[in-house]
Amino acid sequence: NVLNKGMELNLGWREKRGDFFYSFNVLGTTVHNEVLELGATSPSDSIIYAGALSNGQRVTATTVGSSIGYFLGYRVQGVFQNQDDLDEYPSLYGQKIGDLIYEDVVDDGVINEKDKVNIGSPIPDLIYGFSATLGYKMFSVSMDFQGQFGSEIYNGKNQTRFSLYNFEGRVSLVNSSQKIK
Repeated sequence: NVLNKGMELNLGWREKRGDFFYSFNVLGTTVHNEVLELGATSPSDSIIYAGALSNGQRVTATTVGSSIGYFLGYRVQGVFQNQDDLDEYPSLYGQKIGDLIYEDVVDDGVINEKDKVNIGSPIPDLIYGFSATLGYKMFSVSMDFQGQFGSEIYNGKNQTRFSLYNFEGRVSLVNSSQKIK
């Protein structure tokens, strides 16, 4: 069971003056999405995982009390500044100075799947639009604009690449230096 609620507002103005006519419309919609019940028969059924990347990592989940398909990930607490930070905080295998420090949510001294939490929703808070029409006799020109804000985006490319930064530039440099036989 899912609760979807919100409010929609649509305002418009239309006018004709002789052979000229014009109209303007503004639309705004708020969205609230919340899972009320999953129909779980056991504790293991109380979460639905989805949204797998090419490396098999699941990045979305659905649980009661959250939006459908929220992003599942580690909560960032800072950046490893030096070796003392690496020694003090739990880390993922291979992390080094300059990498992100993730919160040990379970507080067991290990960063693993149990430490992943809701880090955002792909569902927008507001969807909006604007349209205008200008005309003369039988000819008219119309414009439509639309957008949204309040939704998060999960950049899956950063999770599946072997190098996080300037991937395309590095590949082209490696390929340009190789000889073709």
